[in-house]
Amino acid sequence: MGQWGWAQEVLGLEDAIVTALENNYGVQIAKYNSEQAEIQSHPGAAGLYPSLNLSGGGNYNLTNRTKVSGNPANPILDAEGRPIEEFVFNESITTYGLNSAVGVTYAFGLGQLESYKILQTNASLTKENGLLIMEQTIAQISANYYQLARLTKAYQLQEASLERSRQRLAFAQTQREFGTGTELAILNARVDVSTDSINLLNASLNIENARKDLNFLMGTEIERQYQVNTDLELNPDFNLDELATSALAGNTSLKVADYGRKVAELNLRVAQKARYPQLSVSGNYAYNFSTNFPFAQTLDQSTFGFAGNGSISIPIFQGNQLKRNIQNAEVGIANSRSQYKQTEQQVIRDLQKAYATYQNSLRILSLSQTSVRAAQANFDRTKEAFELGQSTNIAFREAQLNLLRAENQLNNVQFDVKSSEIELMRLSGRLVEDR
Repeated sequence: MGQWGWAQEVLGLEDAIVTALENNYGVQIAKYNSEQAEIQSHPGAAGLYPSLNLSGGGNYNLTNRTKVSGNPANPILDAEGRPIEEFVFNESITTYGLNSAVGVTYAFGLGQLESYKILQTNASLTKENGLLIMEQTIAQISANYYQLARLTKAYQLQEASLERSRQRLAFAQTQREFGTGTELAILNARVDVSTDSINLLNASLNIENARKDLNFLMGTEIERQYQVNTDLELNPDFNLDELATSALAGNTSLKVADYGRKVAELNLRVAQKARYPQLSVSGNYAYNFSTNFPFAQTLDQSTFGFAGNGSISIPIFQGNQLKRNIQNAEVGIANSRSQYKQTEQQVIRDLQKAYATYQNSLRILSLSQTSVRAAQANFDRTKEAFELGQSTNIAFREAQLNLLRAENQLNNVQFDVKSSEIELMRLSGRLVEDR
């Protein structure tokens, strides 16, 4: 009985992907960046909303002793009309004042509308970058999952081959007991059993290492144990024209390049509209209250009132900086368009290569299936002849190894087809749908 003879958790590909997307730090960081960009993309961040401020203050003075000297040019007279040269007031004097105001300030320029559009476009761009990271993570998890499944199937094939070698050894021992076999046949069978056992141990080690790699990518315990599905559902219905149309509309890398192009175009509009006037207005409604020095004619004073002002700024000359900003933005547009075209060509090229690989793998799959059927028939006939004494140990072993090679080739090409499917889905922008 093999190492999967006991009950064990079965991990599906979808479960592995969900676990990885929950635990992967790159995906988490991308989500946070997208949330921050979304929060930032509002009109207020572009200066389209006015600012409203409420202010207030106060002051307080306590004077315990006051000394006043008279001014001969403008004397203070006593009750009898004589000038007071000096006056000392020893009682405490308290004075205080309060103020509060509500103010509104607003500055508007045509470039602020474009700045707001840039914030919105950057939010979309950040989201697409997050989807690109998610897409790469899904593709990586899928590749490692199918690698583990391929190695698992290879183990099962090697295990079956070992069982054939054991049956041959048992048959040789039985023949020896009845006097129709030789000791050499038993020794040859034992050597082949030992070789197949070593290969099975290596296959088991490969599985454990692949499982550890998948656990690492999923962000779970490295020693976590489970089985994976080795039965594949292949999709032979991909159409290149449909894939190309889908890629041009939904490929994530192409969307990122497109948003970069849009941002460059908006930057040019911002630079151009910096030439237009900017309007600034402000206003406030204020309240002030104060007590005055006892010798003043007015003891208390309070005021309410509104004040406002406005200004317009027209750029005339700023060291040719506006012109340079426009030129830089125009170069940025040309650069972004070239990058988009380059990305578009790369996507189409990669899609065509992936589709050719996929079609080639399907053809090899058909030939491999035929090869397995032929190898199985050859082994069955050779085994029957061997048991009748009409075939040699060498012929039996050769037929056995041919069958194992054909089965492994079929196993490998099946997973090659599946890997090609994943790549086609990634390039056509379908890998992150509904996520």
